Amino acid sequence: SILFWLIHQHHHFNHFFSVILPNVVKLLIQCFTSSFIFGNNRTLTYQEAIELSTSNCNNINLAHQHAFTTRG
Repeated sequence: SILFWLIHQHHHFNHFFSVILPNVVKLLIQCFTSSFIFGNNRTLTYQEAIELSTSNCNNINLAHQHAFTTRG
């Protein structure tokens, strides 16, 4: 139903802004600050941060799809 879809989308946006976005920002800040400050001792490269954040997004999308198909 359209109502269910709207509720699901609302939840998805809430999840994005409360969970995904802060994590991505945190990763980016971490990799930028560590690369500038510590040089070769940095914890994450930019590429690693991107790969990590995209894999997290994919996992969350899969979980959402699973919830959507099982509940729908």
